[in-house]
Amino acid sequence: MSTPDPVSNPSKSKPRRPAAFLQYRSSIVLALMFFVAAGLSDRFLTPRNLVQVISQNSVVGILAVGMTFVILAAGIDLSVGSMMLFAGVVTAGILKSGQVAPGSAIVACLGIGALLGLTNGILVAGLRLPPFIATLAMQVGAISMGQLYSHGSPIIIGDKLPQSIQFFDLFLFAPPATQRTDPHAFPGIPISGVIFLLVAVGAWIVLTRTRYGRYVYALGGSPEATRLSGINIRVIEASVYVISGALAGIAALVYTARLQSGQALYGLNLELDAIAAAVIGGASLMGGVGTIGGTVIGVLFVGILINVMQLRNVDPYLQGGIRALAIVIGVLIQTKRKN
Repeated sequence: MSTPDPVSNPSKSKPRRPAAFLQYRSSIVLALMFFVAAGLSDRFLTPRNLVQVISQNSVVGILAVGMTFVILAAGIDLSVGSMMLFAGVVTAGILKSGQVAPGSAIVACLGIGALLGLTNGILVAGLRLPPFIATLAMQVGAISMGQLYSHGSPIIIGDKLPQSIQFFDLFLFAPPATQRTDPHAFPGIPISGVIFLLVAVGAWIVLTRTRYGRYVYALGGSPEATRLSGINIRVIEASVYVISGALAGIAALVYTARLQSGQALYGLNLELDAIAAAVIGGASLMGGVGTIGGTVIGVLFVGILINVMQLRNVDPYLQGGIRALAIVIGVLIQTKRKN
C-alpha cells in the first residue's frame, strides 16, 4: 500500500481551507474588538496609545511567532517566558561587568535562548518526553537559574546601558521632548514593533515558501505519514523548539533594553499571552493548522484587550483571569472545529 506524501501532496502540506476561514473570522473579531475598545475609552484612539499597544506587545509578538512554529508541529512551549527572562538576566550581568563588548553580549543573549530551546528539543524529540512536561521543567529550571545567577535581585544597568542595546527600545522619528506628553502627538515608530514585524515576515516566508515550512505543517498534521515519507521528524520537531528559544533571545534584548535591567521574575506568564495569541489567531493545538498572519492578529487582539483593561482601570488580578478565559474560549473553538 502506498504511503501518502504529506510534503508533495498540497492537501496535506498546506493550511487547510477551514484554517483560512478561521483566519478571516479572527480578523472580524479583531475589528469588532477595535471598535468596542474605542467605545469604552476616549484615550484608545489617540496616536500615543495606539503606538504603545504595538510597542508594549512586541515582546509577546516575537514570542508568539516562535510559539506558532511549536504549535504547528503539535507541540507546546511553556518555557518561552522564563527562557527570555534568564537570557535577559545573564545579558544584564555581562553588560554590567563591562568586560564584554555589547556586540558579544547580544550574540550571547541569542545563543542562550537557542541553547535552552535546543535542550527542549532534545527532551521532546530525542528523549520523547511530552512537550508539556519537558517545557514545564525548563520553565522552572530557567527561573531557578536566573534567580541563582542574580542572587534573587534585579541586575540594574540604568544609564550605563550601551547604545547598541538601547537601540532595541528606541522610537524612530520621535517628536521633541516638549511634545512627548501630548497624547495626540505622534510618538514615533517603535524599533521593537519593527523587529516584531521583521520576525513575523521572516517566519511567514519560512513557513509558506520553503520545504522546511511544509515539513513543519506535515509533522503537525500527520507525523506518521511524514515519517514514512522519509522525513526525519525528530530533527524537524527539535528545530521548532530551537527557533522558539532563539526568538526568546531576541525578545530578551527588547525586554532588557526596556527595563534597563535583568530581572528573573518580572514578566512571568508571558508564555500565556504567546499561547493565547497563537490560538486566538487560528493555530490548532492539535498541530498542522495555523498561520503567522493569524498569530499577528491574535497578538493585536490580546494587546488591545490588555490595553482596554488598563485604560478602564480593571483590577490587575482580574486581568489575568480574563486573559486565561480568552485562551479557554480559543481552545474550545478549535476543538469544536476539529470535531
